[in-house]
Amino acid sequence: MVRTARTLPMTHTQSEDPRVSRLVRLTPANQGPKPAYSFTNSGQWHSDVRQTRSRLSTPLPSRVIVEEVCFPLKEEGGGGGRNGCFTEVVVADVCVLRTDAILELFGSSVNGFGFKNCDMDICMTFVDKKCEEMEQPQVQVQIIELLAQHLACNTDYERVIPITTAKVPIVKLKFSKTEMEADISLYNTLAKHNTELLKTYTHIDRRVQILGFVMKHFAKLFEIGDASSGSLSSYAYILMVIYFLQQRDPPVLPVLQELHPNPQRRPQRMVKEWDTWFFNDTSRLREMWPAGGKNKETIGQLLVQIFKFYTETFEFDKYVVSIRQRSPMTRLEKLWNSKCIVIEALTRKQLHLATEIGLGLPHPMREWIRPAAG
Repeated sequence: MVRTARTLPMTHTQSEDPRVSRLVRLTPANQGPKPAYSFTNSGQWHSDVRQTRSRLSTPLPSRVIVEEVCFPLKEEGGGGGRNGCFTEVVVADVCVLRTDAILELFGSSVNGFGFKNCDMDICMTFVDKKCEEMEQPQVQVQIIELLAQHLACNTDYERVIPITTAKVPIVKLKFSKTEMEADISLYNTLAKHNTELLKTYTHIDRRVQILGFVMKHFAKLFEIGDASSGSLSSYAYILMVIYFLQQRDPPVLPVLQELHPNPQRRPQRMVKEWDTWFFNDTSRLREMWPAGGKNKETIGQLLVQIFKFYTETFEFDKYVVSIRQRSPMTRLEKLWNSKCIVIEALTRKQLHLATEIGLGLPHPMREWIRPAAG
């Protein structure tokens, strides 16, 4: 049985100074022989996973070493800080075409889990235009194509490509000087509410953001963080981190959708028939959530435990990863019988509709994320 917790690349290199060894592990261009566990991405590990199993007997790293890895990854984060000026540039250019356009950032660049070089996701809406009117496929395709033609004439951008066949039509573009990339979508309002929810969780406890960075970095290194290739998206990994922290005893995070003094009178905030309400008054969090601050586990302890949780404790064949309730959610009640990893989206329809994010797992995904079959 393959244990993900034992595949973490976190032991020291031969450097005597821990700070130097930390930098070596974080440098992809590192030369010389690679240690058993290294942050250098070795594609050989994926070409033949069986060869790595001999390394899995290495003891788990100490808490100190683990935290030396976690904190530098946190320092690499902060993708949203510099994106505001780029958004202003796009806004100015788009408003030449549509003076009623409103552009807002969403996704990892502003939700607290974005690295400095992360792409920008931009939602475009229009003043006094109803969502239902603008969601018509033919309307969106027409606007996306017109927007792409307009931006392609500007030398500030390169590779401006309209993608109208996707479920959510977008314009992909790249800034010429910085090589930063951006996706512009129309009326992706649910994603904006999801962004606010994730951002609120990062404000509750600093450990949330650090663990989120580590999980995203891990998935990227082992090439199991690309939903287009059949693995889980980075968004799904963040949901797994939040769910794990909600399930700790005592919990690190509350379930914000359940924090209301009178559950029977819990308000609703309906967007596209989905209930997006959550408790967002963090100044009253201690009052509403008495368990807050009681969990004293370190970053290193939590990192080791999250891998043990998803490889040894959580039963993927019986339960759904859902951060909107602390009690277990079964696959049976959702009528999900596939063999995929199932993660419920942040927002849900008023009654029962939810989203299955993990659509399939290639061989490397099964090896690294969950115990091997048999």
